[in-house]
Amino acid sequence: MASRYWKRMRQKAVSNADEVAPTANPWEEPDPLAAIDLNLSARPEVSSEERVAQYTEWAQRMREKRERTRDAIAGRDDQERSTYWTSEAVYAESRRVEEEEITTRPNPWKVQELLAVFELDAAADARDIGDAYRRLAKRHHPDRYVSADVETQQHHADKMASINKAYKALKQLQRA
Repeated sequence: MASRYWKRMRQKAVSNADEVAPTANPWEEPDPLAAIDLNLSARPEVSSEERVAQYTEWAQRMREKRERTRDAIAGRDDQERSTYWTSEAVYAESRRVEEEEITTRPNPWKVQELLAVFELDAAADARDIGDAYRRLAKRHHPDRYVSADVETQQHHADKMASINKAYKALKQLQRA
């Protein structure tokens, strides 16, 4: 007696239920999206007021950046201003913004660079940073090099400025 196709398939599935399913092909590339957690309920909730505040802060920064860029290229005549920006002006603006953001909102991924200014490793704590700051400030303070030549004075003034900038950024990170 011939059974219908769907009955044969069901019987075959029941008889093969205890078999192990085939594994994935080991030569296939893994799915990069498989590791991403798409469970939105597990993510921390951000209130709408915080989102609005973040957006308005971002929008204000973008407005200020556009104004500064317009001011940077304002020295050229109207015909040049309406075509393209010079690459020097764009690079100068991006460097200035990066320098400003290092001190106001430091990037956690740049901590290694900031600690390298103090010749410290990633395991350094606040006390180590403070000790290194004081040690380097004593060594490079411009008042120690008043009688030196101009080049030496400028070198130590620049070094002290980078030390102060790194210290300020690391303090900002510790507060966050």
